Amino acid sequence: MYEFLTKKGEMIAFGLGVLLVLIFLGTVLPNLDQFNALPEDQQTSSGVFDIGLWLAIILLIVTAVVAVVAGLWQLIMNPKGSVKVLAGIGLLALILIIFYATSEAETTGRIAEVSQEFEVGEKASRFISGAIKTSLALCGLSALAFVVGELLNTFK
Repeated sequence: MYEFLTKKGEMIAFGLGVLLVLIFLGTVLPNLDQFNALPEDQQTSSGVFDIGLWLAIILLIVTAVVAVVAGLWQLIMNPKGSVKVLAGIGLLALILIIFYATSEAETTGRIAEVSQEFEVGEKASRFISGAIKTSLALCGLSALAFVVGELLNTFK
């Protein structure tokens, strides 16, 4: 399966993308005049673009399922080589837990208003804050790793 995907995977993905775009255009273009004839306040409730949204959602779900199944398959078939991946996932989980533990739920300001409006609880608010801080930390670490890697390559 791996060899098949390395040889033909890119072409299959490209072909699937072209097919989905053609399906989308085939449903939108014939209805575009009707959409443009609608008043602006009714255009947002029109369903002319729904097929594109649903195709994108389905493609996202299929991609996520394939990625998870392929990752699990690789984990099962090569457990010794997967130790680094598992260590990385563990490190990410540890960073998230640390930021979650140090986060506080917002009680004032615009964020508190939005949290009340959407009924976000204290634990969910802390998790969101921890996830955002984790993302920012990982972005910073990746930028630092890029700069350090380039500096090291310069002196080699």
